[in-house]
Amino acid sequence: RTMLSELKLRSEGVLRAGVQLLMMSAVTLFLLGAADSSAITGTWKADLSKTSPPDNNESAVTLTITEIGFRTYAIRLDSQTTDRGLVSEETTITCDGKSRPLREVDSRATGVTDFCGRTYPTVISIRVSQNHKTLREQVFRASPDGNSLDYTKTVAGHDQTYVFSRQ
Repeated sequence: RTMLSELKLRSEGVLRAGVQLLMMSAVTLFLLGAADSSAITGTWKADLSKTSPPDNNESAVTLTITEIGFRTYAIRLDSQTTDRGLVSEETTITCDGKSRPLREVDSRATGVTDFCGRTYPTVISIRVSQNHKTLREQVFRASPDGNSLDYTKTVAGHDQTYVFSRQ
């Protein structure tokens, strides 16, 4: 009976380890799937009738946000304009709240700070500043269900807001 009891205990231990491994695998797969389907990532198309204030030179605006690393995003904004044709802005950010030297030419600006707030990954904020004064800020805010996204760009105290739907 002692040998039988030992075999039973060993088999229960193997079974328990197998169940734990299966649960860890399921959790890992869930987390990987959740990262790929972040509420803020994807391709978005603006409803120009909801742009405030409206920009009559724009005929189409598309936003693409791609996660390229841990809390690191490539953001591309394409605007089809009547006066300049296709205008594209592209930036890569890391959401860690750290200030970095500016990656563009702007004689007044000295640093860029990228934020992902408490509601990460549904809100990303990019702030360009000089001497702790904000010169430009961009805020991307996805709805919790991931079907819409608001984008607000503030330059010199003037806001422009777009409403996007997922494509």
